[in-house]
Amino acid sequence: MYKMVYIPEIDAVASGYRLGELMRDHGYSVNDLALHLKVSPQTIYKYIRGEAYPKTAHLLALCYLLRCDLKDLYVYKKDGNKAFDEDFCVHIMDLQ
Repeated sequence: MYKMVYIPEIDAVASGYRLGELMRDHGYSVNDLALHLKVSPQTIYKYIRGEAYPKTAHLLALCYLLRCDLKDLYVYKKDGNKAFDEDFCVHIMDLQ
């Protein structure tokens, strides 16, 4: 038997906004991050606007540079099923 797994949807715009806040809080400019990640500033702007997601290697580098966990970079959409959302968050926290 397969168990149904709940996978919440990432809110790209809110996650990009969060990235911008973390950058500001830690004193990084778009150009600073672009140099560290070896990407163009336009790529960083796409991350901030929620038009693109960072590659896995870039996510790990962002976590290191911004002194945060991966879960701090993403905001998940609420689907109206509060119990499901809470169960997912608890499950993710248990995995760490």
